Amino acid sequence: MDHLYNHAAIGYANLWWKQDRLLLQRMKETGGMSAVLPDIAVAYSVIRSIPGGRNSKQWQQIAYELDNQKKLTTTTYVQIVEQWKEKLGSKQNLLSAASKLLWFHSKNPVKILDSRAAKALKFKNGTYNDYCALWKAEYKLSELQIQSAILKLIEQVDCTVIPPEGRAEFFEVVNQKWFAERIFDKYLWNQGGK
Repeated sequence: MDHLYNHAAIGYANLWWKQDRLLLQRMKETGGMSAVLPDIAVAYSVIRSIPGGRNSKQWQQIAYELDNQKKLTTTTYVQIVEQWKEKLGSKQNLLSAASKLLWFHSKNPVKILDSRAAKALKFKNGTYNDYCALWKAEYKLSELQIQSAILKLIEQVDCTVIPPEGRAEFFEVVNQKWFAERIFDKYLWNQGGK
């Protein structure tokens, strides 16, 4: 099963280089989420859930509120994600959208809820807190395999799309907790797609 974590590590490294890194970089350069929020929603397939889609008048207000949201902590993130589900407003359940947008806001400790990850975890019904508890328990069981996959990823960085001139930036983030958690997300996403 280690090969599945290795595959997820390379998959997320590529996704990070081509997408997440660029979105996070633009957020940093522009001083907030307003310039990138619709792009995050498109990249993470939540745009279809927001009334008005890319042209929604809500984006500036959502970005403003996210920019003024304090960084989420291990004690606050579940409640805040639940609140943002309501703030995004729709007849649909926007818990997945809220978790994805708030991940870009705070990264760790937010757990991204995705239908494929939920399927991999056999999570059918329950609250975001229930999902996070299951996610954390499975992550703990997989942590050694994820750390092993990260070591192999570092050794085999040539197998990624990250060019030599981007390696220093990669080496700065690859051992951060949020990067390991995103590898686990990628693993779950792959498993839930079967």
